[in-house]
Formats: sequence, C-alpha cells, structure tokens
Amino acid sequence: MIWDAFKLAIASIWQHKLRTFLTIVGVIIGISSVITFLALGEGLRRDVNSEISTLGSNLIAILPGEFDPSNGGGFSTNLISGDILKLEDVATLDELADVKAISPYMLVGGVLRRDQTTAPQALLLGTNSAITTTMSSLEIDRGRIFSDDEDRLAKRVIVLGPGIKKTLFGDAEALGESVQIGKETFEVVGITKVPDSASVLGGSDYSSIVLIPIHTAGEIAGGVKVMRIILTLDSDVDAKNYVKIIQTRLEENHAPEDFTVLTQDDLIGTVNTILDLLTAAVAAIASISLVVAGVGIMNIMLVSVAERTREIGLRKAVGATTSAILWQFLIESIVLSVFGALLAVGIAWIGTQLTIKYSALTPIITPDAILLAVGVGITVGLIFGIAPAYRAARLDPIAALRHD
Repeated sequence: MIWDAFKLAIASIWQHKLRTFLTIVGVIIGISSVITFLALGEGLRRDVNSEISTLGSNLIAILPGEFDPSNGGGFSTNLISGDILKLEDVATLDELADVKAISPYMLVGGVLRRDQTTAPQALLLGTNSAITTTMSSLEIDRGRIFSDDEDRLAKRVIVLGPGIKKTLFGDAEALGESVQIGKETFEVVGITKVPDSASVLGGSDYSSIVLIPIHTAGEIAGGVKVMRIILTLDSDVDAKNYVKIIQTRLEENHAPEDFTVLTQDDLIGTVNTILDLLTAAVAAIASISLVVAGVGIMNIMLVSVAERTREIGLRKAVGATTSAILWQFLIESIVLSVFGALLAVGIAWIGTQLTIKYSALTPIITPDAILLAVGVGITVGLIFGIAPAYRAARLDPIAALRHD
C-alpha cells in the first residue's frame, strides 16, 4: 500500500513540476540555511580547536575578571579593560620554577603608517620578547624580536607581520627603516614568517600582527594595560594541576573574582560552547522559514485534494480504503518536503565549496547534518500533510463522484 502511494505521489509531483518547485522553495531556503550554518559552525569549531592545539598543551591563559567556561562563557566586562592585571603579576608568575615563558598582551590604539601609506588592518600588540615562545605559531623570519633591555627602556622598535610589511614597503627591504604610530617613530627590527594558513582567531591572522615592547606601548598609551597573560609550562608539567598554583600566587595581590585561569582544554571547551550557542540561535532563526514552507505545502496539498476529488471518489468506489487515501496524500506531502530537503543539501554543499574557495573558513557538512535535513523534511511533510490527507480520506465517495 505504501509503495503504491509512493508511486502515485511521484506521478502527481511530476505532473505538476512547476507547482512542485514553487511549493518546496521555502523548504529549500530553510533547510539549506540551517545546513550551511551548521557546516560553518562545525568547520569553525575544528579550525579554532586545531589552532588552539598548535599553541601547545601546556599553554595557560590568564584573563582579567570572572569568566566561567563551564557556563557558556560568561565574559566579564573587565575582559579587555586592562585595569586589573599588572606587569607585577607577570613578574610574580615568572618566578615559578615550572614556567617556561610568559608574555603579557596589550592592545595598542592608533594606525600604523609609513609616511602617507597606512596599514589599517594591523593588529598592534604590546608584549615582551617571550612572545615567540608563548605564541608558538609566530616565528621571526628576518631580523629579530626586540630585547628585554629595549622593552625595559621603552625603545621605539617594532616587529612587522609579513602582510603589514607588504602593505607598507612592498618588495623593498623594511629592516632598519622607520614607521609611525601617531606621532611616534619606530625602527623596524624584525619581520615574522608568513603563517601556514590564515588564523580564524581574533579577526586577524598572524600576517597582520605588529609587535612593540609593552613598556613602549604603555608610554604612548598613557599607561600599561595588561589585557591578558599567556604562559607556557615545562613539558613535564600537567597544566590542569598547575592552575591552582597560579591562582594561589595571584591571590596574594588579587581577589579570586579579579581573574580567571584557563588551560588549553578550557579555551577549546569555551569556544565549543559559544559556537554551539551561536549555531543553535542562527539555525533557529533560519528554521522559521520551514514553518512558512510547511504552510505552503499544506495549502498546495489542499488545492490538490480539491482538484482530485473525482479521482478520490473513483478510487473509493473501486475499493480503496480510507487509510489508503490517507497514506496516498500524506506520503505525497512527505515526498514533496524530502525532495526539497535533498535539493537543499545540494545547494548547501555548493555554498560550502564556494566558502572554502574564497575565504579562510572551511565549513563541513557532516553525515549528521544530512540526516537532520532528511528528518526535518519528513517531519515538515508529516505535520503539514495531515490536514489535507485527512480531508481527502474523509470524502464521501458518492459526493466526490458528483464533483465537477
């Protein structure tokens, strides 16, 4: 019975191809949007997790303010203020025997330029010479990182990312040349290596990072504002177990709620939680179109029942049962919706390929996403096909045969 109903559904859909396409446009838009957002979320999750993993398993980040990775993030308003953590905290933690390297980070305002040529995409960071250890993906290609003495004396020296060097100097040599931030002039002492791939963290890849000594940053900004501290531990130290030691040391000068200590696993978990929430929210918004599409399917199926009233009466007259008629129209509704869902998966796949080709993102359509699309298609067809199918099944065969 179901197979016969399926064949009848295919025949009816094929007979009204244009109407079928217009009916399932909403399903295609809704499901392709959901699948695309899920693919972007999954791809971004893998990219971010991979990028964080390259920083090393013994990396620890210290952020100002309260930040609960187990509760969906909970970003503090102090996260980027720079008013809590101090350079004294960096010195205190650097005294710990198991700390291999430690770097403070400070964002620097202003536009980097060379005479009249500007590099507005530059991410200006004040830090120390240990940056090439704590940020292991950042390596010096030519020249050098600034020295501890240059940092302590607030010398105007600068290290350019390769993208910024290209913007300001083109193919000309940059080492030893001068660039400006506001009214301050800096000597270029180093160029970092071209990153293997674009970074998906922080809105800027390593090619656009520009480094200056943190004491220099403090002088031109009117004071050092440490926005985070990154440290790496010796390879034989368990980062999770070391968190308590760091917390105890920092609590000598801070209240517990003044800072948060995160391991690599915490960072990955927090990113995953945030991406899950964003993906769910965007997918929920996109799903609204599925309700509209379902109403469209229901209306078209009601029109189909009205058009085929005599056919229904004839089938009942020759012995078709009420359940057979019900299944015929219900399956037709489901087939319509599932067909739209499969087209949506194809469109989403094309969209992901274009995204991979023209951006740094790598969206991934998982088998679960495809199963979800088919499941949603079946559900939409079933829910919005019940009313038309029930109406068709309840038709009186005599009255139906008299219908013009």
